[in-house]
Amino acid sequence: MTFKWPLLVVLCCSFGLYGQKKNVLDELKGKPAGLQSNRKTVKRTYNVDFDVVKDAKYPGFGHGIEPIIKVGDELIPFQSGHFIDQGKIKNINVIRKDTVFAGKAYDAILELEVPKALIRRLITLYDLQRQYTDVKGKALYVVNHEFIYEDPGTLKIDPAYILEVRIGQVDYGNDFQFPVIHILTKTKENIEKKNTIIIR
Repeated sequence: MTFKWPLLVVLCCSFGLYGQKKNVLDELKGKPAGLQSNRKTVKRTYNVDFDVVKDAKYPGFGHGIEPIIKVGDELIPFQSGHFIDQGKIKNINVIRKDTVFAGKAYDAILELEVPKALIRRLITLYDLQRQYTDVKGKALYVVNHEFIYEDPGTLKIDPAYILEVRIGQVDYGNDFQFPVIHILTKTKENIEKKNTIIIR
């Protein structure tokens, strides 16, 4: 994916601390993380990078499963992190808590603090199909040139972060065509590429 978010997440792992939060950005700035304990704390560092979703497996995050994301009061798949403007994210908290979402077990949550207006705007890919296209029934979804394998009913996207929506199709022989919804988000790379094409 083209979503650029190389972020160093420092997790303070200590027995009995599940469910407590720590402020990752404060930790990066050298400030107290807000996770207090008299017990000995072991720090482990993981590189959370939305640019390599399929390969981003973190020890301590769901035993090799990508962490789940929380926006507002709602849990959404990790891949949704690509579909939110990183410039709108005010803060990130790591919550050590056993959680089950869509049949998968996670032991940590990445809580994104974003403006309430952004939370209200978030829609599923199914909603996007209904509101922004004439495609009826099932479709394949491609975001930033990568096929979406997660449930389109749980993945969320910010419509204000969409650069372009195009409709294509996959042909299966002469008698059957399957619609493909191509979505480009407003990443720096996508905007620069679009401007270059316009100039030419």
